[in-house]
Amino acid sequence: MNYRSAPNLPKHLCQLLLAVSVVCTTATDVRAQTATPAVPHSSTATHRKSSLPVVPGPGPTVCGRIKSIGSLHYVDIVTGKGKVARSGMHVTVEYTGWLLDGTKFDSSDKQPFEFDLGAGNVIQGWDIGVRGMRVGGKRRLIVPPELGYGQDATGPIPANSTLTFDVKLLAVK
Repeated sequence: MNYRSAPNLPKHLCQLLLAVSVVCTTATDVRAQTATPAVPHSSTATHRKSSLPVVPGPGPTVCGRIKSIGSLHYVDIVTGKGKVARSGMHVTVEYTGWLLDGTKFDSSDKQPFEFDLGAGNVIQGWDIGVRGMRVGGKRRLIVPPELGYGQDATGPIPANSTLTFDVKLLAVK
């Protein structure tokens, strides 16, 4: 599969799909969910028992239904049971970030990170992608360059990079 053979998928998502060719194993709560694959079956590996699509990207392999908010793609790995994160709230998260080539470029390393959701203190992909999560939830965010650092290189992150984050919501205030 390449971008030309799947023109209905964004180029960065196509690149991520190419990066994954493994069979998924997940926690029981994810397997129990029913989901319709967001991409054609022929272009993604699936879990043998649940037929959930493998979520593309570096980092630990996860399964779930890929959802989108504009150009941001995400999957809820674990749906939390606590309060919902809304714009204007102060949120506390743990996270790990990877480049498409699998390079881990940042992690909270069990040191929670706090920010005001929707205030523009983090990349747009986080303000958009964390909103709507429930406390206790874990979500994979696939952040295109325009919602990340764009044309600017930042530390180990090259310009125009699609970023993948696993984010766990610990608290909201």
